[in-house]
Amino acid sequence: MSAKGRKENRIEYYNIPAAFDIETSSFYQDGEKKACMYIWQLGVCGVNFTGRDWESLLETMRALHDALDLSYYKRLVLYDHNLSYEFQWIRKHLKWKQVFAIDMRKVAYAVTEDGFEFRCSYILTGKSLEQVGKDLTMLPVDKLHTLDYKLIRLPKITPIDKDELDYCVNDIRVVQHLIMEKISQDGSIVKIPLTKTGYVRNHLRRACLYGGERTHKKGASKAYIKYRRLMNVLQLDGYREYRLCKEAFGGGFTHSNPKRTRKRCKGVGSEDYTSDYPFVMVAYNRFPMSRGEFVRPRNKDEFEHNIKYYACIFEIELFNVQATFFNDFYIPVSKCKMLKNYAVSNGRLISAEHLIITITEIDYDIIRRTYQWDEDKTHIGYFVRYRRGYLPTPIVKSVLELYKDKTELKGVDGMEEYYQLRKELLNSCYGAIVTDILQPEQIYSGDEWRDPKVPDFEETIEKYNNKKNRFLFYPWGIFVTSIARHNLWMAIIEFGDDYIYSDTDSIKASNIPGHQRYIDNYNRHCKVLLKEAMEYHGLPLELCHPKTVDGEEKWLGVWDFEGYYDDGVSGKGGFKTLGAKRYMTLKKNKKTQEVELSITVSGLNKKVTVPYLLDKYKTFDKCFDVFDDKLKIPSGYTGKLTHTYIDEECSGEITDYLGNTGTYDELSYIHLEDQEYELGINQIFKDYISSLDKEIY
Repeated sequence: MSAKGRKENRIEYYNIPAAFDIETSSFYQDGEKKACMYIWQLGVCGVNFTGRDWESLLETMRALHDALDLSYYKRLVLYDHNLSYEFQWIRKHLKWKQVFAIDMRKVAYAVTEDGFEFRCSYILTGKSLEQVGKDLTMLPVDKLHTLDYKLIRLPKITPIDKDELDYCVNDIRVVQHLIMEKISQDGSIVKIPLTKTGYVRNHLRRACLYGGERTHKKGASKAYIKYRRLMNVLQLDGYREYRLCKEAFGGGFTHSNPKRTRKRCKGVGSEDYTSDYPFVMVAYNRFPMSRGEFVRPRNKDEFEHNIKYYACIFEIELFNVQATFFNDFYIPVSKCKMLKNYAVSNGRLISAEHLIITITEIDYDIIRRTYQWDEDKTHIGYFVRYRRGYLPTPIVKSVLELYKDKTELKGVDGMEEYYQLRKELLNSCYGAIVTDILQPEQIYSGDEWRDPKVPDFEETIEKYNNKKNRFLFYPWGIFVTSIARHNLWMAIIEFGDDYIYSDTDSIKASNIPGHQRYIDNYNRHCKVLLKEAMEYHGLPLELCHPKTVDGEEKWLGVWDFEGYYDDGVSGKGGFKTLGAKRYMTLKKNKKTQEVELSITVSGLNKKVTVPYLLDKYKTFDKCFDVFDDKLKIPSGYTGKLTHTYIDEECSGEITDYLGNTGTYDELSYIHLEDQEYELGINQIFKDYISSLDKEIY
């Protein structure tokens, strides 16, 4: 047994792996969407139970409850790899004491009155069940592929053969092995966090507050006292400052050069930044490291002084804005609080008569390099500034140690488990820093979802400021992405007409050798920044350039050439983009040396879409020809499903795929159906591309 909580309300947990899953059929009847559950699986410590109706599930849970003496204070944790899905089916069959959702219907955990605690293993891992099985290090378990979801199966009546049953049970086997590994790695089931970023938050918290130790006495910890002094300084000045930070936050930049969009391009190579966000967190001394100070620059000189020497977040009002760089556009229309008479390229601003936007001084530098406006009319609204500095040494040291472990352990026999752990922690560092501190509470009460409860802003921020185990400062995350976008945009400007596509930490471009001098200079600059940062933190520079198992040095942050896209035969080129998160490529497989077609489109599963395209259009050339805004991928070949949540009871009689007729009865359910996909391009963006083809700029 494991336990957590204070003595008066201590909750005990069985420290064992357990998992739950169901299989369902969706269908139409009398024109209405219907569905039914036809088999459930519940596994505890490798002992797996199955049943064909809800009553048998409830009987099994009652037996487990009695055998394990469960109660609200003595629980069995059942992991489910898509709890949001299963919860919709089981929610009216069980009595719930507590339900926590990170978004409407996106359930992270749910506790019944009689001691069953359901948790979502997908939210914990962020991976598909297939990938989870592959990544297991103690005992990899492959997800089986033998169940045809399009066939209607009914509870009790439709026979389930051995292969189908193996498929069903295998899913909970994968989850149980996952949790068994987590218990082994974390020491106890109560130490497994709810979310993927929970691991790195715990890791960083220990590093910052307790010097990396798992056990501590807060009052006697020098590390804790020192770090608390910093957190007592780094506090938000109420909702006004939080709102400004929230408005200024932007993610990675993903877009395409409109001049090269919809065209099959030759000689395209890919350059990626090595661990981009970790590099920014380590190398730069431009993070807010003081309490925010609201100021009002009285003139241009005062404004320039502030953005030169401080980390700044501010509202800016611009008039008669016009782009001066036309290979891409920086200002996102969605972030503008006010826009008047504007032109847009796929969500990015070309020109505007009038706009208001909240940005950082780093964003401002890109904007003034790529736009012009009537500077005499510029107006600055709310303006908060911070003293600049490096992120705290414990955070920087943690990121570097994770990067070093990830680099050195990759491909080392016997270290697969540790490598996977360190890699996932490194990849989650940024996510931990940008976690929002004000999120609406999702309410589930009385067997139904209620309107989200908006927290009291000032009260929540005050609690955030005074939280004794806080180790992060919300404005830091805004500057991680802002600095990374600046680095990316300096490269976009450098590549100019050769630039084709970018995605957060990578650029696809032609004529890469023509820009090698820029790439080399950037890499040297990265090393200078890292050297200065290591001198400041008193850390060895070797942490910034560990070696792989083959002895190859891997500097953090530098450009890493990923190769060229080409079919190697026709010379017609191997890259075509239709815009953000939409491109098709040809690239040689390093292992087989065969040229492979790939497609990256948000909303499509390349594993099913690419075989469909090759089967229908036969040749690479034809696939590239049809890859445009008129391309339609039929249902069944997109890997995309439409989920319809239905909260009312449904019952009836229907015939299964074998001709057996039976009844079904569900209190609430989800109807699934294959979704088709059409690669439409925004008409405004298409018109703009057409105007470029006619040389009308």
